Order: sequence, then structure tokens, then C-alpha cells
Amino acid sequence: MYQRDYILRMIEQITYVVATKVFQLKQMKKYEDALAAMGELFTRLSLPSSNAIRNMSARQIADMMSVSGILPVEKVKAAAELIEEEGSIRELMEEPETAAAAYAKALQLHLLAYAEDDEDKGAERIDRLLDKLTYRNLPYESGLPIVRYYERTGQFSRAEDVLFLTWNEYPSEELLAGGLNMYERLLLKPDSELEAGGLPRGEVLDGRTQLQQLANEWDQAK
Repeated sequence: MYQRDYILRMIEQITYVVATKVFQLKQMKKYEDALAAMGELFTRLSLPSSNAIRNMSARQIADMMSVSGILPVEKVKAAAELIEEEGSIRELMEEPETAAAAYAKALQLHLLAYAEDDEDKGAERIDRLLDKLTYRNLPYESGLPIVRYYERTGQFSRAEDVLFLTWNEYPSEELLAGGLNMYERLLLKPDSELEAGGLPRGEVLDGRTQLQQLANEWDQAK
């Protein structure tokens, strides 16, 4: 309990610094100073420099923050928000590729945290980052987590779209298994819920058939 309270207080302090000092530096177009201030905040989260983070995967960052194999959800979210903020600074510095990479990493961290969060918090941040990114800005390992996120939030049509987009770019057995399992779960839902999610039962059945065919072709090609 004490550890959680400490983390929450630290996150509040970090949020305050971003909302005041970093915001003011951005307004004054002192972008290098803003990045330096961000570096201090990464240190508070026991993370390496932003340059080092740039070369780490989201999973590596999350593992670095984990304690005894337990993901500290709030702390991971805070790291994601810092990385997103750095992306916004890089965008102002007219470094679109670096900004997109930061947004993609922030998204991956939010997805990791969301998957562990029973309270469904963080959907707005995830949607915001997805709006900032094109699909091709995302590394292959983001595909299935995004599918699961859209399924969990009732956006079934989007889940299917990302599933097949990911398959076209990065086919894998894990994606096939995850997709087929998704269709089985969807078929257990009432028609009204499927239609609200943009994927009527007939389209669910069609999608499952198409993915099963891809799975059969994958097995034959082994």
C-alpha cells in the first residue's frame, strides 16, 4: 500500500512538472531545455535517458519497471505519457520520424498497461495515440495488442481491420491463433452487441472463414 501511494505521489509530481515547466518551455520554443527537463523526469521513474529508451522496446522498458514480475500499471502509464510528451516536443522541432517513433512506443506501453488494468482506464490515451499514428508507423508487435484493445472496447470492426492489416504485413502463428480466438469470443456475443461494434454476425462468420483459410494455407506451407 505504501509503495503504491509513493508511486501515485511521484506521478502527480511528474504530471505537475509536465503541465507547468515543460509546457512553458514549449511555449517559449525552448525545445532543448524542455527535453532536458523531460530527462530529469525519466530519472525519477528510474528509467535511462530518452536516447537509451529510444533503442529499447516497450517490453524492455516495462520489464525494467516491473517488480518481482509484476507490472506497475500506473508507473508504466506515466512512462508512456512522458514518452508521448517527448514525441510532441520532437514534432514541434520538425522531427516527424522521431516523434512518430516516440508515439508508437508510448502506445505500446499504454497497451501493455491496459491489458493488465481491470478498470479499463487509459482508453482515451490509446485512442489519441492511434489517431496520431498511421498503421505503418507501428512495429509488428503492436498488431495483436491493438486487435485485443479494440475487441475489449467493443470496436469489433476496427479489431478485424487491424487483424488483417497486420497479417498482410507480419503474418505469424500467434496472430492466427489470436484472431481465431477473437472470432470464437465474438460469436458468443448477442447480435445487438456485434452490430453496435460494427461487425454483424454474418461478417464475423465470414472473417473467421477467411482467417481459417489463411491458417490452413500457413500449415500447408510449413
